[in-house]
Amino acid sequence: MHGAAHSSLDNAGLTEHVAGAADEANVQMDFTPPVIALALIAFTTYRISDLSAYAKTRQFGERGAKTYLTYLLGGSVAAITQTWWLG
Repeated sequence: MHGAAHSSLDNAGLTEHVAGAADEANVQMDFTPPVIALALIAFTTYRISDLSAYAKTRQFGERGAKTYLTYLLGGSVAAITQTWWLG
């Protein structure tokens, strides 16, 4: 049997080592909405002349909410895994 049971670290040393590694973990997330994506959605939605103002607003809200949710999910995956390219 190999591992912590036969290591030179005692329980206190192992706990300190793990706590230090957890404190150094850099998990950050920016909750600012993606302004460029929302501006593009607003531009493309309000350019449609066949829709009423209510329909345009509703379409912008639906597309904007989906965009923000996707942004948060991607950012969460990137922050949790510490791999920016997954986000």
